[in-house]
Amino acid sequence: MGSMRYVVGAGLLCATLGTQAQTVLRCEGEDGHLTFTTQQCPSGTLQSLQQAYHPFLSSESERTATKERVERKQLDAELKRQSEDL
Repeated sequence: MGSMRYVVGAGLLCATLGTQAQTVLRCEGEDGHLTFTTQQCPSGTLQSLQQAYHPFLSSESERTATKERVERKQLDAELKRQSEDL
């Protein structure tokens, strides 16, 4: 069952590759096992929000890529603050 959650989590991450970014829940069990989901984390796991990004740079200019990196850092900081409130 544990490996099934890993497969589902990996599938969810792969499904986000067609989009720029998607917010997902990162669920960490007491044993360190990670699961990524768009639904509720299993009970007994530590949950936090995480932004899943497309791994490839677009064909846009380097200036646009730099701007996107700055925006990602700002969004990650905001998601971290929100995760602390969960």
